[in-house]
Amino acid sequence: MKYLGIIYFCCLLCLSTKAQQTVYSLNSSVDVEWKVYPVASASSVGALSSPDYNTSAWITATVPGTFFVDYVNAGLEAKPEYADNIFLVDESKYNQAFWYRAEFEIPASFTHEKIWLNMEGTNKKATVYLNGTQLGIIKGHVQRAKYDISSKIFQTGKNVLLVRIDIPKQRNDRNPQGLDSYANYAMPTYMSSASWDWMPYVPGLNCGITNDIFLSASGTVSLNDTWIRSLVINKTQAELTLSTEMKNTGSQTVTGTLNGVILPGNIQFSKTIEILANTELTVRLDKNDFSQLIINNPRLWWPNGYGEPNLYDCRLTFSVNGEISDEANLSFGIKKYEYKTENTALTFYINGEKVFLKGGNWGISEYLL
Repeated sequence: MKYLGIIYFCCLLCLSTKAQQTVYSLNSSVDVEWKVYPVASASSVGALSSPDYNTSAWITATVPGTFFVDYVNAGLEAKPEYADNIFLVDESKYNQAFWYRAEFEIPASFTHEKIWLNMEGTNKKATVYLNGTQLGIIKGHVQRAKYDISSKIFQTGKNVLLVRIDIPKQRNDRNPQGLDSYANYAMPTYMSSASWDWMPYVPGLNCGITNDIFLSASGTVSLNDTWIRSLVINKTQAELTLSTEMKNTGSQTVTGTLNGVILPGNIQFSKTIEILANTELTVRLDKNDFSQLIINNPRLWWPNGYGEPNLYDCRLTFSVNGEISDEANLSFGIKKYEYKTENTALTFYINGEKVFLKGGNWGISEYLL
């Protein structure tokens, strides 16, 4: 058992090392510094896209996060969760559009043909620019986007990434001068940003770059939206279904091998895939394709207090002529959720065990993102 644990750890280390070669986080770090500033007070996109632009008047931002919290962290607003500080905030300062700006250099290991900018979610509308070129507009709550920036990114030197965040537009047919019109019009959004009946509005309505942002590198064929779904038959058997979206951005048909490894258990599977030029293909694999996706005696995931939150790790790669074009690494739990009405009460089960839910649904985790 000791040696199996060592082997498992080494396999995970290999997965992590490989992932670091093709994925580079643009979240706030010692290498990537984000700044935020009101659009109304800033310069043009062209000026902001210059690597030597002076941001000394800008506020240091935390990504993922929201610009209102950035101003709190900068000491420009008193802690809004104390006393009546939140009612003293001038909401007009934050109920407007803001720029996010960061400079970065791409890793030397990014030698693949394609480089992608991945945005996992913004709130509520984002306009994205790289080195002065508009990449696209993301509309909606926590909508994702993935941009091919291969021809727009500088291989050496500084790159400038700009993200303009716009808050939900205000309705004019009800209370046009007040914020009450935001409450329903902003949906879907973070619930508590538009208040509960015992909470004030969050200035800026929790708008910002609220999810991860990162670079990824691949060959002409990339893997997107990879997920694994588990079906728990009983506590001794489960079935897995894997799905991935494969995209060929090249001008030629590509034939390659889709390989998967799931740990623990060293579950392996492989399939030859042909994908036409400039097309997308959905690949779905289950027990009918590979019997090894039937998991005997699975290590089930359990919530706090009911057992261990066991996780499995999957590495999926697509290789062409022995070279990896792209890969996906993900962790997942094998679990089954159920809910039913019993004696007029809504009752929840996980893996066949009744779960007692508790909590006041205060939403404070969404209050200051």
